[in-house]
Amino acid sequence: MPCKIPNCTTLKVHGHGLCMHHYHIWRKETERRTCSHPGCTEKIKARELCSMHYARLTSNGSPDVVKCPPNGSGIAFLREAAKATHNDCIVWPYAISKNGYCEAYLNGKRLRGHRIVCELAHGPKPEDKQMVAHWCGNHSCLNPNHLRWATFKENSDDNRRLGVKMGRKPYGHSAAKSRL
Repeated sequence: MPCKIPNCTTLKVHGHGLCMHHYHIWRKETERRTCSHPGCTEKIKARELCSMHYARLTSNGSPDVVKCPPNGSGIAFLREAAKATHNDCIVWPYAISKNGYCEAYLNGKRLRGHRIVCELAHGPKPEDKQMVAHWCGNHSCLNPNHLRWATFKENSDDNRRLGVKMGRKPYGHSAAKSRL
């Protein structure tokens, strides 16, 4: 396969469909380019982004999403969410955990956002074995009207009713080998 540069007769391809000569020219030009994210002047690492924006893209799905909210704005967002009176889902604007829950940091300690909002809106946990249940089935929702204290069984029943899949094992008609 020849080099993809027009009029180049070199048959041996090194990388990106280019011969060694054109690959080195491309590489030097790439090193001079800066991140395509607005306002960033760092050198690019991959996908036209610098290392910071590329890391955000790969871990959070967007170069704009910040893992840790800046200057306590995450806690301020949670306090405002706890005062909500409408019935629409309030979605966490920052990065979420692998399980789909929002995470906020207070004094270096990682906290789950839905627990903070539930405590602010409905008071502390009534019993030690209770957890926060989402009426809407959206794990990243922080609307206090969608959150309540519930037992594990009540939460599991809600998830089943809403069709929320917990873990990796499907159940009911979603399971390939189920007999209904």
